[in-house]
Amino acid sequence: MEAKSIVLPAIRDDLAGDRFLIRIAADFVSAPHDLYYLDFQKCSVLSQNALAVLGGICNYSQCRMIPTANIGHLRN
Repeated sequence: MEAKSIVLPAIRDDLAGDRFLIRIAADFVSAPHDLYYLDFQKCSVLSQNALAVLGGICNYSQCRMIPTANIGHLRN
């Protein structure tokens, strides 16, 4: 398991923002067991799409690290 830091720039609802989110999602999917630290220090704007994608990625990452039998206990 490797720890990776991702510096987030301003992520707007445009083509550049979409490309950045796709790249981050691809990184998470290719190495789901690594630890990721999201650094928001340089992020002045975060679009609604970015927030939704980052939330989904974090949820995906968290679920990949929890054994399937324990996921039901989190929903109670």
